[in-house]
Amino acid sequence: MALKANAQQLVRASGNVQIVTTAGTKTVIDGGGITFIGTSKWTGTADEIHLIKTSATDPEGWLDSTAAGAMDAASTGNVFFRGTNRQSFYGLTRVYDLTIRNTIGDTLLSSCEVRNNLKLDTGFIFTLSGYGNDSLLVSNPAIAAISSTSSYSKSWVNGRLSRTGNVVGSQIPNPAVYYLFPVGKTDSLYAPVKLAKADATTNTDGRILVCRTI
Repeated sequence: MALKANAQQLVRASGNVQIVTTAGTKTVIDGGGITFIGTSKWTGTADEIHLIKTSATDPEGWLDSTAAGAMDAASTGNVFFRGTNRQSFYGLTRVYDLTIRNTIGDTLLSSCEVRNNLKLDTGFIFTLSGYGNDSLLVSNPAIAAISSTSSYSKSWVNGRLSRTGNVVGSQIPNPAVYYLFPVGKTDSLYAPVKLAKADATTNTDGRILVCRTI
């Protein structure tokens, strides 16, 4: 399914609407965003959703006004943010896999949760600075839940990044038991942080927050 540059919304519903896709499908939204209202949601299985931003015209990215998030909890799809103009996250946003491939970057204007893997390939993610503001949460406790094809040289988080961790670390330096926080200040300073869980309590609700504001 492909929508051209003048397509602003794929879904706008006042009642219960559900988009269902299956493995191997690909949805490309070129030049617009997605608006979900009411209880509308997207249920995808191993599919791809590409949000491409090539102009300054709004909307910039993903607009989600549902209480539970646009992506259904059973979804296993990958959402790609792509393009050459700044995109944004609006509303309560939850995705399974999120891949950033926008050379200008993306701005987090409200809560965003990545339930499986975050792939920072190209473009920075900007979050609101300061205590109490929203951050990007990667709730998958796997050490390798955040990755990059560019080794983070072209993409990192400028602001607040949270991770859920339950893998116990070690006093001996070992990358396999360190949680990486790829954070920095725009393109002037990449200053990643690595943290290890110190005790044997494997609490999957435990979160680690790193905020880079320098």
